[in-house]
Amino acid sequence: MKRNTTERLMLTVFFLLLAVSAEAINTASEGFKLLHGTSMSIPVHSSCKLLTNTHATKDYFVPTLNLTGWTTFLANKPAAVQTQDCRSCKEIKDNGGAWTGSGMYYIDPDGAGANVPYVTYCDMTTDGGGWTLVWSNTRGGTNKPFTNMSFYDVTTASLPRCSVANGSASASGANCTSVTSNKEQFNYFVSLNQWNNIANQRKYMDFLYEWRTDYGKAVAQAAKLALEKFDPFRQYTINLSNLSHITGTVAPGVYAYHNNRAMTSVDTNVTIAGTICGTSYSNSPFWYLSCWTGSFFGGGETSAGGYVNGAYWTGTTKAFATDADASAGAAGGNGWYFVREYDTYANCYEHKKLAGATTDGLYTIDPDGPGGNAPFQAYCDMTTDGGGWTRVFRHNISGGYFADFAAALSSNLADPTNAKYSILNKLENFRTHGKFFFRLTWPGYTQRNIWYQTTNPTTDVDVGGYYPHTIDLNTNFWGGLEYGNGTHGPVNNNNSLLDGSVESGNWWFAVGSLVAYGTPAGIPSSGTLSSGGVSEVNLWVKEIDPPQVYASCKAILDAGYAYGDGIYYIDTDGSGNNNPPFPVYCDMSSDGGGWTRIFAHDIAGGYFANGTEARSVNPYYPTASKYSILNKLESFRRSGKFELRINWPGYTPKNIWTQTSNFTSQAVAGYTAVSIGCSSNYWGGLEFNSDTTSVLSDGSVNHSNWFFAIGSYVAWGTPAGLPACEDMAGANVGVPKVELWVK
Repeated sequence: MKRNTTERLMLTVFFLLLAVSAEAINTASEGFKLLHGTSMSIPVHSSCKLLTNTHATKDYFVPTLNLTGWTTFLANKPAAVQTQDCRSCKEIKDNGGAWTGSGMYYIDPDGAGANVPYVTYCDMTTDGGGWTLVWSNTRGGTNKPFTNMSFYDVTTASLPRCSVANGSASASGANCTSVTSNKEQFNYFVSLNQWNNIANQRKYMDFLYEWRTDYGKAVAQAAKLALEKFDPFRQYTINLSNLSHITGTVAPGVYAYHNNRAMTSVDTNVTIAGTICGTSYSNSPFWYLSCWTGSFFGGGETSAGGYVNGAYWTGTTKAFATDADASAGAAGGNGWYFVREYDTYANCYEHKKLAGATTDGLYTIDPDGPGGNAPFQAYCDMTTDGGGWTRVFRHNISGGYFADFAAALSSNLADPTNAKYSILNKLENFRTHGKFFFRLTWPGYTQRNIWYQTTNPTTDVDVGGYYPHTIDLNTNFWGGLEYGNGTHGPVNNNNSLLDGSVESGNWWFAVGSLVAYGTPAGIPSSGTLSSGGVSEVNLWVKEIDPPQVYASCKAILDAGYAYGDGIYYIDTDGSGNNNPPFPVYCDMSSDGGGWTRIFAHDIAGGYFANGTEARSVNPYYPTASKYSILNKLESFRRSGKFELRINWPGYTPKNIWTQTSNFTSQAVAGYTAVSIGCSSNYWGGLEFNSDTTSVLSDGSVNHSNWFFAIGSYVAWGTPAGLPACEDMAGANVGVPKVELWVK
């Protein structure tokens, strides 16, 4: 009887297993035993595979002695064995797979996700190795992978782009044919979301920038930094810290100059310092700051502004680098960005979400990432209110009171169960999506307050961005946490570092008490909880889960995923359709919340060129001075009508109304007033203005005037600005800003 290929393979494996000594199994030179119900990474023969044996009882032998045995097994593997490529160069390195040193490897950053594996370059030697290439730029050449790249491709595309170094050939896709084992022979780019995937979605990753003056030259500058995971809710702002020099002593411009800037691209067209940086240098994307020094692409392929087509370490010298520039790094050369995942979790939330931790207790965390302060243990609540809470403060009066504010900010770091414990000096490292997610508890009581705020209460600021989540105690001027003795208003007479009696001289909800309060003596919590003091207070912080994607800000609010005003992602045409989700600014707090800003115009950024631009500009940059997604207006129609709000920042009046007509192309129809703060100048809703010289739409209904202007092409009035409402701004007075919202 004939045997099929799988049967013949299993027989071969059986005899191989008999022939291999017990000591040799689980080595690349002989093979690996894949036990049932287990997974293992096997890096051999220029590939790295994560193999999972799902069988309930059977173990399998995986032959790796030679390429033939390895590839035959993969092609004819048992049905119970599942495979996927290793996630990153570090995963390959950690599993003993740096078999050929630095060079080409295939990786699969999203693991079992929808994206296919792709080729990359791995640096297996620098600073311990395991570095995955994410962006490279060599001097000269055209058709570079990042030229003319859209914001979506910069941030979200799943496969790399590449080109031949100092040439014109380009490619993209899983195999990216320009990639070789010599990194000077190609240019390469992979999207920022893939950087996050390579780092296994942890808060921090290692970042390496290597720079050489020219082809064939030694490394002139190299530095390692901590890079925070890119946040789409903050326009993929780059946050670098903990600079460590490997070669040279000059700080790279991406850190020293561009740090904490949002990503911009050719289709965002954000005006910075009077220049549209995203289009000024061969339409190259970057984290611009007016516009650059130490840019990764210089002047781009067109050598715009006289800056050469190469990677700059720092500076703006209008020349290609020579050996003399090695120590300064100020001219155009060859550059490579690499990332590497960081092994230590940043907080308790990561332990729960990424490692599956379920038990309350002590866990090692590193809130400021690689290269900064040493990791330490913190107490984690993994079971209540969703789990993943890091305790940043504990005060039990059995240990007395804090001696001063310095002690209340930082005490007993090495003893997280101490009666007086504080790591509030590290609070900034727990911010996510630009906000803090806090929980205040009083052991022995079931009540707790959970809320969001944007301000750091350990600094002298008013509470900002406060948004309640679960508030059990809402008395005694509660409104978030603030610095107790700041310049914001009444002070608490140095009784506590922080309190929640916002802008009041009271110090309820105290955190960091220096003295006792009440009878019985203790810590002031809430008059509802106790008229005297309580014995203990805890403050916790947690990463904010990225909100689920819905069709509008109202849908997010209604679903319970709002965390205050700010950037959210929405998908107006539904998941799985051609248009991907995009960022918008949501007002979740005023006029019932749930407002999506669909238009904003600040004349500091100029005026709209025409109706096309007024309908759509900077769709991926909702905080731009000229912003419009009016081309998507129909997606916000509910029950046959639009619910709209117009306001002018700096002025109090605003109009809220509904109408059935689309004002980007139609006259007003179905107008119903809801709350009208300014009714002069023929107000009656918004309508299309057919005059192509003034504005796209206005609210002076059936009149040649164009007050309540939306999409102005020219300036109006004195001072020059936007025609709004004369009852508000005054006769013939232009205003500088206007916003339009839909709900």
